[in-house]
Amino acid sequence: MYVSAENANLLRARKQLGLPTLAINTLGFWIINYDLIAKVWFEQCYPLVPQLFSGALNAPSTLDVRIHVADTLVQVATNIDVSVYNVYFEVIPAGNVSTTFHVATSAAQYINVPWQ
Repeated sequence: MYVSAENANLLRARKQLGLPTLAINTLGFWIINYDLIAKVWFEQCYPLVPQLFSGALNAPSTLDVRIHVADTLVQVATNIDVSVYNVYFEVIPAGNVSTTFHVATSAAQYINVPWQ
């Protein structure tokens, strides 16, 4: 995902101070993409059931919480004076909770994938 400079600084500071919890009580997202062959936008990935789900930040150890904020700005477009920071994070499923994701590779091809 991409965030503003202000949010990037907040995330960096929070990670350095230590996260109070790895739990994510509610998370939702929607990823779109453009199908070059069909020349249409399509829904590439989103939680299908439930639309909002819970989980936790992946942390194989206390020193290895899988969240990273880039040090370098990314310009949104060459003709726009707006830059953002890339943020990478990994989420693992909450125990005893199942979520189904819609995952598509094109406008015509998709599958629904269980995550538990």
